[in-house]
Parts: sequence; structure tokens; C-alpha cells
Amino acid sequence: MKRLLIASATLSTATFVAFAENEKGPELRVLDRFVGTWDIEGSYKPTNGGTISINSVSFRKWTANGKTLHFDDPGNDPGDPGIQILLTFDPDSKTYRGVTMMGPSRGEIKGTWDEKTATMHFTGNLGNGGVAFESNHRFIDADHAEPKGVFKNPQGEVIADISWKQARRKNVGEISSIDELLSAYHEAVGGLEANLKTTTRRTTGTLAIAGGGEPFKMTILQKAPNLNWTMVETPDLKFLEGYDGKVMWKGSSLEGTAELDGPEKQQKLSDYQFHKYVDLKASYKALTLKGQETIEGTLYDVLEATGQTGQLETFYFDASTHHMTIVKRPDISLKMTEWKKNRGVSYSGKIEVSLPNGQIVFTMTFDQVEHGIKIDESVFAKPTE
Repeated sequence: MKRLLIASATLSTATFVAFAENEKGPELRVLDRFVGTWDIEGSYKPTNGGTISINSVSFRKWTANGKTLHFDDPGNDPGDPGIQILLTFDPDSKTYRGVTMMGPSRGEIKGTWDEKTATMHFTGNLGNGGVAFESNHRFIDADHAEPKGVFKNPQGEVIADISWKQARRKNVGEISSIDELLSAYHEAVGGLEANLKTTTRRTTGTLAIAGGGEPFKMTILQKAPNLNWTMVETPDLKFLEGYDGKVMWKGSSLEGTAELDGPEKQQKLSDYQFHKYVDLKASYKALTLKGQETIEGTLYDVLEATGQTGQLETFYFDASTHHMTIVKRPDISLKMTEWKKNRGVSYSGKIEVSLPNGQIVFTMTFDQVEHGIKIDESVFAKPTE
């Protein structure tokens, strides 16, 4: 079984070494839950009596190259200054730190995250007369939250309670066309032209099978338009596959090599296309914009693609960074993280391959990716017996 998994792991390994940077770490990914446009409905209750209804819209998006979250709550009417918040993760204090602005008043905010309850506990001050606040922002699911909290005077006495419900808008209209989505995507990865000018790549790293012990060494050589050579080394064996433009082959140091044909060859011919996931219009015969979807708190623009032979793939672009982060096929899904860049062209440093039920099958980690190298095309040829 393990041998089968190692061999199958090379199915699409080489194709997915590409495209993006500035991946958020796990602490910042917590803040992905807040991203989006939210409808707010609740109440503000001063302790001296009376209730003020809250009905507003809150706009939250990543800024500062995806490292700081910006909250824009404009208020209920033109006379309301609203609230602006900038929030990020502070690795020194291991808390979420930020600033608040209400008109000319400036305050500070601090947050701690509880993964078990999906709750952010905030404390801070509004900077106007020493009013402090404390709140718990609890997520019911990816698109709904029920925060509540209190305001205190400088003596520590509660002067008001606040609670509200919020629901994330889907914002299907934010990306209005395929051209708009692809333009944002190409800008995020360094430009379509720069990517197309890159025609060779050497990748080294490891492949780890879920529950399979120590990871295996992996090396990939690629040359446009579709030449490929992949080797996965275990302590006892080497698994190889390649394509030289004419012959598709695979094998191992134990069993030798054999030529491929039929559906398996056709799938690999598609996977080996060097610029397949950059120049989508050239690679697919049909593209359909499917609106937006939230997965694990992150909002994605979704694009469905029909391949030249009719196969379907669905691409998920992070709505904040516009990077292609998830690729779903009928049989497997790929999640690309830990983004890096070489010669202006971005690539994923880690790819998780999972089954449709979400079970991770194997993980590829890329230690080094070199673009623009010289490659002797003879390396792609089927080894002689």
C-alpha cells in the first residue's frame, strides 16, 4: 500500500509547485475568520436605562500585505464617527494587538484566541475619557458570530452592556468577471508575463505519507511545455516517472520502467503542462465564475474550469490575497501553503493532497525551488534497461 501511495504521489506533484507568497502563519489565519462584509444587528444597553438598537454593516479585510486586519465599521448615520480597528498578531506577547479609532479618539485592543470555543476574548480602551471594554467574540460557524461585552468607566464600574449577532455576506458581486479575477491573480503572483518567461524548474523536498513514518526525499525537473522527471527515494527504492515529449514512462529501481498509455497518460499530459495553473485561459476550454465560498473562516473566489478533454477542476482564490490556494478535482484536493518566491515567480512551499472526504493522503514540502536553470533534455528520456 505504501509503495502504491509513493508511486501515485507523483501524479501531479510537479504541476503544483507555483504561484504565490506571503502565506499567513497559523496565528494570523485565525483572523481569516473575521474577513468579509458582515451584517450587524444587536443592542447597546446603558446601566442607567434605555436601549439603543444596532443595525450596521462591518467591512473587514486584510491590509499591509496580508499581515494586518482592518475593521471598518462606519456607524449608523452621518453623525456617527464609526470605529476603525487595525489588528495583527504579536509574537512576543503571543496575543493579538491593535489600535482603535473613533473620530479623533485613539485606543488600544488586545485579544486572546480559544480554539476549543472558537472565541476571541478582547480587552482594551476607547481612548475617550478612559472608557474600557471587554468582550467575547464567539463564532457559531464560519459565517455567523454572536459577540457580547461590557464597557467600564475608569473606576472599573460597568456602564453599559452590548451584544449583537452578525452574519457574513457572500459578496458574490465583489469579483464581477473572470477577467477581473485573473487580473488580480496574475498581479498577486508576479505577473502573467513573468511567469510565462519562466520555462525551467528544479524542485527538491520531501514527500510524507500520512501515518507513514519518516518522509522520503523528492526531486523534480521540469521544462516547458510539458517535459518532466520526478524521483522519490525511500531507504530501499527509487520511484521514477517522466515524459520527454514523446514517451511517458514510470518505474522503480526494483521493477524497471514501463511506458504509459491510455487515460493515465492523458492525465499526466495535462498535469505536466508547465504553465497550466498560470495561463488558465489557454489551458482550459471553459471557465465559469462561481461566486464566493467560505472555508474554515477564509473567503474564496471560486472558479470552475473545464479541461480540454472535459475534466472538471475547481479553483479557490483567497479573496484577500487573490492567490490560488485550493484546487479540487473529483478524486483529490490540493491545499497550497507556505508561499515563497524565486526570480519574481511565486511557488507553494507545502502542498497537502487529500481525498474528497478531507482525509490527507500525503504532504509534499519543498525545501528549494530554482527557476531558469539549464536542463539537458536527455534527462527526461525513459531509462535504458
